[in-house]
Amino acid sequence: MTGSASARGRSGLALGKPSGFVGWLLRQPVRLYEHDLGWLLGHRFMEIAHYGRKSGRIHRSVVEVVRFDAATKEVIVVSAWRGHTDWYRNIQSHPALEIRIGPLRFAPQQRFLTPDETVHEMQSYVHEHRLAGRLMPWLFGIDMRGPQDEWRANVADFFKGVSFRPAVAQPIAAASPPS
Repeated sequence: MTGSASARGRSGLALGKPSGFVGWLLRQPVRLYEHDLGWLLGHRFMEIAHYGRKSGRIHRSVVEVVRFDAATKEVIVVSAWRGHTDWYRNIQSHPALEIRIGPLRFAPQQRFLTPDETVHEMQSYVHEHRLAGRLMPWLFGIDMRGPQDEWRANVADFFKGVSFRPAVAQPIAAASPPS
């Protein structure tokens, strides 16, 4: 267990960032996007192109989508592990360069969600994806069927949400490294 998870007495398989075989497995969807096959994942996953906060190099991460709005093309994702994922920390330093989801590809306008917004999005996600709701206690030690105050606090602490929308009149071009 890590940090506040142990303080709250939570236990779960994925309280820390995955490594080894599980980490390798979770990185495999990137291979689909490398071969222009990301559309096979539909709107359940998306690829984020972003600068490395230390290296300045372009990195690509594939993350699960919490919500996709087909009308506005808004994509909501969350970073687990209290935002201590590389992609999340990178986009905190430099905004994302490109989003690929299904057949769409766009330069994004990004907005970090408030803890309340993140809780609302996760609550809707778990309602729509029942299996995810059943796996959350096992994976992250968060049981959304328990006392509301407790799971809301745990979700707000453990997940950090981000909204991406197509930027207006901003074509995707070759990006130059951050200064």
